[in-house]
Amino acid sequence: MAPLLLTLAPSIVSRQLQEFVRRILYTEGRLAAAFVNDSISYGGQALAIAALWWLDGLTAPLALGAVAAASAIAAALGGWQIRGSLAGRIDPSVCAENWHFGKWLAATEVVGTWLSGWFFVYLGAAVLGRAVAAILGAVNTIFGPTRVLAYAMDAVLPIHFARSQAVGGRAALYAQLKAASLLAVPLLGGYCLLVAIFAEPLMRLVYGEKYAGNASLVALYATCTCFSYVTMIITAALCARRLTRLVFMNQLCISLIATPVGCFLILTLGIHGVVLSMIATSLATCLLSWRAYRWDLAGGSHLDVRADGRALGPIALARACTDPPLDCVGGIEQ
Repeated sequence: MAPLLLTLAPSIVSRQLQEFVRRILYTEGRLAAAFVNDSISYGGQALAIAALWWLDGLTAPLALGAVAAASAIAAALGGWQIRGSLAGRIDPSVCAENWHFGKWLAATEVVGTWLSGWFFVYLGAAVLGRAVAAILGAVNTIFGPTRVLAYAMDAVLPIHFARSQAVGGRAALYAQLKAASLLAVPLLGGYCLLVAIFAEPLMRLVYGEKYAGNASLVALYATCTCFSYVTMIITAALCARRLTRLVFMNQLCISLIATPVGCFLILTLGIHGVVLSMIATSLATCLLSWRAYRWDLAGGSHLDVRADGRALGPIALARACTDPPLDCVGGIEQ
């Protein structure tokens, strides 16, 4: 256990540094540089782990060490790639704004990812046995190809939406939201649908007969995964509107309700209750996020952003309605 913990710490630090670099590259629109950086990080990890497996020396500490080393190399390269971006002076007002914006995202990540998702897996393993975690981990791996695209979209969409809003206001943001949905939902949802339809032969092909009897779990998990991808797109729009506190409050309320409901489902339905709990949480998050976005679109947040990126409160928004660039009725662009 001690070697595992010793390698876990540097892997987390180096991975977060590399993630910081790639987010800056995505924000600046330097997609080629971000791709190179990701290729070194993820490609290096894959090659190192494959080499350890081929040499019959693969262990958990060595795998984490490979992750740490590859991420550290990518982070070092990234530091050179973004050296120009780090050369300016520090603006306290920008730091304060980023803190106000980002603290709710950090809280949402903790509540949403932990309590609403894998919490149920750990709870199921504690109640039903460790085999539950192994089965659901195997099912989760089937959806790995979609996560490659989903992670890229998760990094790019909020930036893209924010730029659209800064230029064209809410109308432009809404148009980009529809465009992204028309591209991503059929693609990611189509994969989930195909996996659900061919669940049994797919599990048999990937894992053999040992997991072939879990086709129903795969179909249920596909539903949960699809809802989570739709929520990701809507949340990106809410983040572009700087409504991160609303995102957190929605997630917190859902988690507080979903946790006791999930416990009941797990106790009564077993491993299927674990996935049903995840589906219920994902669906509720999706619906509440869409409701929040529609509420904001109708002027409920009393918040707008000019083309120069400045946020307008209720009083400033009322004054801005008389300015030439912004034609407002009740705080909504026409």
